[in-house]
Amino acid sequence: MKRVLVIGMTDNPGGMESVIMAYYRALDKNRVQCDFLANTSRIAYEDEICGLGGHVYHLPPRHTHPYSFYRALRRFFTDNATKYTAIWENECSLANISYLSYAKRYGISKRIIHCHNSQNGEGFIRGVLHCINRHRIRHIATTFWSCSDKASVWFFGDDFASLPSYRCIPNAIDTERFAFDPSARERIRKRLGLSEQTILVGNVGRFVPQKNQSQLLDIFAHMRQRNHRYSLVLIGQGILADELRKKVEALDLSSSVVFLGTVREVEFYYDAMDLFLFPSLFEGLPVAPIEAQCAGLPIVFSDRCPANANIDTEKNLVIDISESADSLAGEIDSWFSSMPNNRASKVPTSIYSMSAQIDAFTSELIG
Repeated sequence: MKRVLVIGMTDNPGGMESVIMAYYRALDKNRVQCDFLANTSRIAYEDEICGLGGHVYHLPPRHTHPYSFYRALRRFFTDNATKYTAIWENECSLANISYLSYAKRYGISKRIIHCHNSQNGEGFIRGVLHCINRHRIRHIATTFWSCSDKASVWFFGDDFASLPSYRCIPNAIDTERFAFDPSARERIRKRLGLSEQTILVGNVGRFVPQKNQSQLLDIFAHMRQRNHRYSLVLIGQGILADELRKKVEALDLSSSVVFLGTVREVEFYYDAMDLFLFPSLFEGLPVAPIEAQCAGLPIVFSDRCPANANIDTEKNLVIDISESADSLAGEIDSWFSSMPNNRASKVPTSIYSMSAQIDAFTSELIG
């Protein structure tokens, strides 16, 4: 059995973490086992990882204790580097590439950098560091992965396809897990106190500017003016949570918007929804709408999302988010009112099916 060191898990069960865990769950543990290294005191899915035989190692937070972080990082690689066939580093920017740098210094031969975003959403300083490290990473990583070619341009440069071992790794999901379950729909809607006539709009994602939930609320407010059957459920957490709650109150939407925070069995909430609204400002390749499409939901994508996330094209709507909230609400309401009640999906037969990807992924990971 070969062991791989995984970087990129945080305490937030977001899209990148979901992708990592989807592949980790699907790996044949008799062939490959993963350990996880993070600079938070706890990571999402930690109990599950340990239950699957992986180890989780924690370092001091780099941004508050840099000296302690680097001392612990050196100690970790001194003690453990020889255990690993590869290091698989997952990032939304190249602001910090210390893990791969130390992996090279301590002799881990396969060093994978995996891109998960298409723009900088982390502030000016980290944006500058990202630009600097775009050049450095070419001399440190041995293998270059990305969630999409669009994201690769920002992450690696226009010549990304010529990089050694470049691969576009689909954000694959367990399609059986996310298949529509009518019994779960009934159970969750009852838990939420929804009638059969309620049209439940959903959004899953971090509460950060990139995900654009503020504009989502503006659009939803106008949707409610057109049809009071609409309700909204927001699943996630993040720095804008308080701001979004205040906006709900200011828009007089408290009776029709529910914040659920982080939920472990998000698939059941997709079943309860009727419509998935995803107005992101930019994405590498978003996981939540792929999961939602697997559950048969019609999706409203912003025109900033990559086209390859739009799988069930005949069911989905792409909107120009530069238009007014009132105009967009009218477009969405008109489109949805003519939408047939159909929970079929193309996702299980697409490249985003984990069963179609796991063998090739395993070979890429340890080959």
